[in-house]
Amino acid sequence: MKKAPVFLPEANIAYTTDQIAGLIEQIGLIAERNILLQEEIRLLQPKAQTAQILNSLIKPYANRTFWFMVGYCGFVGAVLVGAGAKQDYFSVDPDVLKILVGSTAVTVIGLVGMILTGVFVGARKY
Repeated sequence: MKKAPVFLPEANIAYTTDQIAGLIEQIGLIAERNILLQEEIRLLQPKAQTAQILNSLIKPYANRTFWFMVGYCGFVGAVLVGAGAKQDYFSVDPDVLKILVGSTAVTVIGLVGMILTGVFVGARKY
């Protein structure tokens, strides 16, 4: 860096008329491409804003749904463990256990399916 020149030598480059015309043509092409890209950006910005809004709306519902499924499955699991312990103070009819297990499966499959297909995919049709 210490040996670097302080001033750059002047460039004595002479361009021909054809070279200047070619450069002007390239600048024109770049300007046209710039206009097209700006138009594309203008069209894509609302879609990006829509995606951000959907993400902000989806996140709380997905989180609540997940914790609902965790709580419900935990409750059903506790009932099953309690029923399986064969204690006198806690007995559940086998038909009730079947309904609990079946409803848990339906709830989990239904809610996950609803969130994955209905909210995440169905809301984004662009």
